[in-house]
Parts: sequence; structure tokens; C-alpha cells
Amino acid sequence: MAVAAMYMQARQMARCPARLSLSPTCRRNLSVSTSVSGLKVLFFGSDEFAERVLRELEGNRVGTQPCIDHLEVVCPKAQYYMKREKKVYTYQSPVDKHATKKGLIAHHPFPASMSSWMLPMVDGGNISGQFDIGVVASFGRFLPPRIINGFKSGMINVHPSLLPKYRGPSPIQTAILNGDSVTGVTIQEIHPSVIDGGKVLAQAPYPIPPTAPSIQLIEEMGTLGGQLTLKVLRDLDFAREKSIEQDETKVSHTRLFDREDSVIVWEEMTAEDIFRVH
Repeated sequence: MAVAAMYMQARQMARCPARLSLSPTCRRNLSVSTSVSGLKVLFFGSDEFAERVLRELEGNRVGTQPCIDHLEVVCPKAQYYMKREKKVYTYQSPVDKHATKKGLIAHHPFPASMSSWMLPMVDGGNISGQFDIGVVASFGRFLPPRIINGFKSGMINVHPSLLPKYRGPSPIQTAILNGDSVTGVTIQEIHPSVIDGGKVLAQAPYPIPPTAPSIQLIEEMGTLGGQLTLKVLRDLDFAREKSIEQDETKVSHTRLFDREDSVIVWEEMTAEDIFRVH
């Protein structure tokens, strides 16, 4: 299939969760049954990709056939100063902005580490008790086993690559810089010691349009990841029964990029290289 046709198919699937197809390597057909309901979910995230995942979860919560009954958020604390009795934000993560807009309860752990952070209990009026599951997307902090084990059904992670390829903090940017034609989204178990090294529950491919800016990929892959997450949540036992270990011989890693990575070396870079960088 031509890349353009694959791209249009991926965008159509992102609009319709029932048409999501999984990676052939997973060889799964997760049910779209809505028999699972009443889940109490704690979402961990920060950036634009995570915000798009959160949108899908929140949309399910207020939809006609929800599997999520209660949703709260863990994200970095906003930074602001007061001016004429109003908050003027100097930084607020996309996830925190969305939580504020939708009236979701947001928890803000300590900036440096999660080691001493206590897992909250559900705070939902008529709904109380322990959260059923934690969902993580681009959170950027290591979660110790104490937190993972604090959920009735553990934690899952939404990662924007086809693991084990591109573990780490910048899989979308790395795929663009490497000139990949296809990437994807993986739903995995949270591994207690290896970042992005958990069992794969589901995957969906995403063709990269040749001229797409990174923010477009981030937003569309986040939507795709959110919808795939909902499919997994509806059929979590089956997904875990059919989960697969990652092939350690095919692991590759990404790194954080900085301003130096955007420097143009005119003598060495092609026009395509420059486009990918910028």
C-alpha cells in the first residue's frame, strides 16, 4: 500500500476505534465489547501526546458506552505568579490544562522524584476507594514498584513507537529524523525496572506522511494511542493473556534532544535532512 493511502487509512482509524487494526507481530483481535465498565483510572502524563490520550479517556468517561467511570490525573505542577489577583502562568503542561478545562482532579507530585509520593485514593463524591488501574503516557518519571503495585490491576503505558524499537523519551522525533516511513503506538505493561521494557499488550502502526510536522504526528498518534488504550481496558484480561515479551535483540533507544541538534551543517546536510530537523 502506498504511504499516502496508508496515512489516510490511519487517520480514518483514529476517528473510529472499532476499525483500529493491531500490528501483525501482535496477532491479536481485541474485542470492542463494552462489557467492562466502572473502571476508576488514574492517568499519568504531561505533554501534547499525553494530552491527546487523555482526551480519548475523558471522552469515553462522558460517552454513551463508557468503560471508565472515574478519572483523575497526575501531572507536573503549574508554575505561575499572581497579578491583580489572577494567576499568570509561566508554565502549565498540556495535561494539566486539559484537566483544568474539564474539571478533572489533578495531583502534582514532587518535582524531582516519585520515590516518596503517596498514591492517592479516589476522590469522587459517591465514588471512593482504590484506583483500578494506572495509565501512563509521556510522564517522564520512573515509577517505582510500590506505585505500580498500588493499583488493583497494575499499570499500563502508552508509548509512541512499535516497541522494542525506540525505547526512551523521544520516539516520534527520532522516527522523523531517521526518515522512517512507518511508526506506531504500543500499549505495554509497566516494567518495574526497565523503562519501556514491559510486555506488549497491543500495537497499531502509523504511517508517517513525508511532509508532516512533528506536532501533527504527536497529536494524531496520541489520539490513536488513546483509542487503542480503551480497547485494551475493555479486554484487559485477554490482552494480558496474549501479551508478548519484547525481543531484546531488536531493542533501540532514543535520547532527549537539545538546541545543538537543530544546528544546520550546510556542507553535509541535504534539503530533506534540514526539513526533518526543523
